[in-house]
Order: sequence, then structure tokens, then C-alpha cells
Amino acid sequence: MVEIDERVRQKVLAVYNLKQRILLGGTIDYPKARGIFKIGHCFYAIDDFNHATDIEIQLCLNQLLYSTVYQAIKEKSHPYFDNKDFDKLQKEGMLIAESRKRFRKSIPTDREIYGEINIVNLRKRKNLVFAKVDFDFENRSCMGALELVIVDN
Repeated sequence: MVEIDERVRQKVLAVYNLKQRILLGGTIDYPKARGIFKIGHCFYAIDDFNHATDIEIQLCLNQLLYSTVYQAIKEKSHPYFDNKDFDKLQKEGMLIAESRKRFRKSIPTDREIYGEINIVNLRKRKNLVFAKVDFDFENRSCMGALELVIVDN
């Protein structure tokens, strides 16, 4: 298990607007990762909702998952990540193809929240790598699965 290095965090978050850089830190033990987030005030609505919505949880997922992929590339954690250029992937080679979330309880945004991801399956078809990822936020307050697609050039 490795702490998410500050340089890694800054590199991953550099493409986000300052108000949407919500990953504070965490740990990665490929294929699992745990993140600490501070969502803060709602950035897309006039009034604050005071709880996380699909949009905020998706930002959490993206930032933690991209940090995990970066670390996997750096550590050569899986052959599918060998010889990848993270900068190029982040800008034009990774996309969330599908994301399904189920909220069971409200998640307050006035404090730090915790989330976990687990890459449960990697498969390759031609020049695409498909990653199935399960996730859980705040002790099953929000959980689900997503599929990340990586274009393998």
C-alpha cells in the first residue's frame, strides 16, 4: 500500500478547475485505492445542496481512478499499463463509458468524505482496455460500478 504522492495528486488534478480539485489524498494498493475528498460548496447551482450528488461523486471517482491508473503505469502493476503515457491518456485516451451509482444515504459536503475503488476486471479488445471498477463511498452510502475505457495506442 502506498500513499498517493503529492506530485501524483497535483499531476492528476492539474486538468481540473481549482474548485473541482477535491481529492485530498489517499492510498493505493493496486487494484484497490482509497481516497479522502473535500467536496465543499456546490459549484454548479445557485444554492448549495449540502449533500453530495451524482456530479460530485463522479468527480471523486475520476480523480481517484486516474490517480490509480497513473500509479499503475508508474509501477507497471499490470501488462496492460506497460509503456503508457499518462498525460496523453488523461487528455484524450481515457473515458468513463458507464457509471452506475446508488445512493442509500445522504453524504454531507461540509466535511471530508471517504471513498474506495476496486478494479475488479481488466480486459483488452483490439486497441481498447476495459476496466470494470466497483466503488463505495461513506460506508455504502453511495456505491456502484463504472467502466473505464483506455485507448491503447
